[in-house]
This record gives sequence, C-alpha cells and structure tokens, in this order.
Amino acid sequence: MIRSRFLKDISKIFFSSIVIRIFALPIAIILSINLGPEDYGTYRLLLSIYTFVVLIADLGIQNYIVKTLSEKPNDNKKNSVYLSTTYAIILLLFLIIGIISLILKFTIFSGVIFFNLLLLFLITLPFQLLAGLNIGALNAIKKRTAYAVVNAIYPFIHLILLLGIFTVYLNIEIAIITLIISKISFFIISFLMLYYNNIIISRVSILWKEVKSILSFSIKTLIGKILNSLNYQIDIIMIGIFLQERFVGFYSIAVTISHLFWIFPQSVQTINFSDFTTQYYENNIKNINKKITYSILLSLIILLLPILIMSLFGKDIIQLFFTSAYNSSYLPLNILLIGILVLGSFKPILPVFLSINKVKIYYRIPLISVIINLMLNIILINILGFTGAAIATTISYCIIVLLYTYYLKKVINYKYNIMNIVAIFIIYTLIIILNYYLSSLSITSRSGIIILESILSFFIIFYLIKKYNLLDQIKNILNLRAFS
Repeated sequence: MIRSRFLKDISKIFFSSIVIRIFALPIAIILSINLGPEDYGTYRLLLSIYTFVVLIADLGIQNYIVKTLSEKPNDNKKNSVYLSTTYAIILLLFLIIGIISLILKFTIFSGVIFFNLLLLFLITLPFQLLAGLNIGALNAIKKRTAYAVVNAIYPFIHLILLLGIFTVYLNIEIAIITLIISKISFFIISFLMLYYNNIIISRVSILWKEVKSILSFSIKTLIGKILNSLNYQIDIIMIGIFLQERFVGFYSIAVTISHLFWIFPQSVQTINFSDFTTQYYENNIKNINKKITYSILLSLIILLLPILIMSLFGKDIIQLFFTSAYNSSYLPLNILLIGILVLGSFKPILPVFLSINKVKIYYRIPLISVIINLMLNIILINILGFTGAAIATTISYCIIVLLYTYYLKKVINYKYNIMNIVAIFIIYTLIIILNYYLSSLSITSRSGIIILESILSFFIIFYLIKKYNLLDQIKNILNLRAFS
C-alpha cells in the first residue's frame, strides 16, 4: 500500500513537470517572436537575475518548511504555527530588500532603465517566495495532487495572459506584468489550497522565539542549494571565460537537451525529501534504506532507454530542432549523457542527509564536487575546448555519487551492493562512446548495432525489473489514472 501510494505520488509530480514544460515552450515562442532578439535577450537576462535573487532571498526556508511539516504531517495546528512564522520572516526580508532597492533606484541607479525593469520584476518576489512555502507545505503534508495541480496552474495562467495580449500589443514591460499577475495567481491558489486543507496562516500564530533556529537550519541548506546550482552552471561559465561565445551556444544546447532526462528523477526527489523526513522522525531507518535502493533502481530503469535513443539519434534530433549549425553540440551531449545517467539514478536520494539532520554533509558533498569541477574545467577546457567542460562535469557528477555512497554507508549503514549498477554504468558508457564514433554512418548501416544495443538494454531492464519485482510499480508510474 505504501509503495503504491509512493508511485502514484511520483506519477502526479512527474506529469505535472511534463505539463509545465509543455506550457513553457509556447511561452518562449510568443515572447521571443513578439519582443524580438534584443528585448527578449533583456527579458531573459532580467529573469536570470531575478531567479538568482529568489534563490538567495528564500534563505533555504522552503526546505525548512518541508522538513518540519513532514515530521508530523497531520498536526495542522503545529504546521499552521510554523508556516505563519516563516511567512513573517519572508515578509520582513522583502521589506528590507524593498527599502534597499528604492535607495539604489534614487541614488546609484537613478534613471537606469534596466534597473527599473528589474524593480518591476521584484514586485513578484514576495508572492513567489510565499507560494514556494505553500507548495512546500502541500508536499510535506502529503497532498501531492494539490501540489501537482498548483505547480501546473502558474505557467498555464501565464500562457493564457500572453495569448490574450500578444495579438494586441506586447512589449517588455507588459511581458513582465503578465508574469507578475501569474505569480500573484500562483500564490493565491496555493494559499487557498492550504486553507482547504486546514493550514491557517495567522498573525497570532507567529513564534518569534523560533526565528533563530529556523534561520540557522535554513541558511545551511541555502549554502547547499547555491553550491548545487553552481555545480550545474560552472561549465558554461568557464566556457564563457576561456572560449568564444559560439562555443557557449553549442554547449548550451547539449546541456538543455541532457537536463531533460532529469525530469523523472527530480519528481521522485520531491517526494523523497518529505517521506525520508517522516520516516526518520518515526525512527524508521530500515524503510529509508529500502526506499533509497528502490528510488535508485526505478530512476535507472526509466533513464536507460531514453538515453540510449538520444545517443543513437542525437545528431539527427539536433539537426531537426536546432539545424545542422549545431552539429558540434553532439559530442558534448554524448559525454554529458554519461554523467546524466550516473547522477540521474542517484538524484532521487540527494535530500536524504537534509531529511536526517546531517546538514553539513548535505553541503559538504556539492562543495567538494564544485572545487573538483572548477579545477577540471580550467585544465580541460584549455586542452580540449568545450569537450573538456563536458568531461569535467561528468567526472564531478560521478564524484557526487561516490561521496553519497560513502556517506550513506557511514551514516545510516546502507548495505546495498551497487556493483551491478556500476556495471550498467560502464556498459552504457561504452555504448555511448561507440554510438558517437558510428554516428557518421547512415541509420541503415548502423541498423545491426541499433538492434543489438536495444536487445541489450531491454535485457538489462527486464533483469532489474524481475530481480527487484518492479513490474507493477512501473505500470503504476505510467498510469495516468493516478491523478484521479
């Protein structure tokens, strides 16, 4: 029953993530066409800065909410108190940011149009942060259907607003205003969903004495989030420093495609953060161990075929969607696919140390990885160009997995022998390398290899499914009725 619920929850989050990406494509098309290259470039730059501000301004408080509320998901009174307290912290923080921003507007950045546009963006900040707390709370109290629906509603509202406006007139200011309205709607809907589930935000519920402990935990998790974000971006930054802009473009296409394979593992990760916390609070380490193994195997099985298809037909896919001008993206894409498979299999369990109060390990692992990633990028980019960046990133992803395996055994006595998974990683690495060197041949000429690799992949998948009795679970994940 517990496993069935877990799989249905994954289905909800996974399909919600797919819907979000489906809405994101027409949004990008409408904005890029109607704003033009210059204004759309400005809009994307503003959005990137705003995204970084949100990451910092959150202070890791959303992680605190998920963890705290997951300990007793049915204790509505306690959960209302802690959510009200974090609301107060976020609003005070926004007040400080607002005052500083206005001082800068009338002094250093007086008359600077770009800064004025950024201030317009920042109107959404409190709504974005508070909505983040709301959906974090929905995840923590196991209301995954509500979580999935609310997450998908925001881009849908944004798309509807753009469709209603772009036929009349659309400039960068109006584009930002549509974003503001959609973010406010996001907050209101998530707030009402919490109210429906008896989580009440109240001024009298605020526990000021808890602010210090909340910030102490949250800021430590923020360090981990920043390091993880940096680890995923450092290769592009280093290419931008050492190479010409066109190589950033080639490499960015490879990164964009490869990260699509993380949609499913990240969906499992969202569920696991809350569930690991609940099980740890109940002192159920045995179940945590089982769920770690189960999550790794499930993600590995889901990733194998899509990554094989991309390694076989990646060049054709790039030419189809991005034209032959981006053929150079195919080599770094293949190298990144190795790292995506390795880290993607373990990505569902990355919050485990946060869930069991080992916050130092949570940010120590990405810190080590970032340092190694940075050093390897500096060395390999100067030797191999942007291909070196892909190699450095893939190595850093493998190091993350090795460190997680080491600390899991050390901290919670995790005993699963991962050598069969390592063997699969090695087999797929060889397959991806082979496919790259044969990519110049026609599909007809490669048909024998394609058939053999497909048979091998199906054999591996069926072996894992049978050995760990996963057939019913895979069916549940693919069952759209999980939403009902």
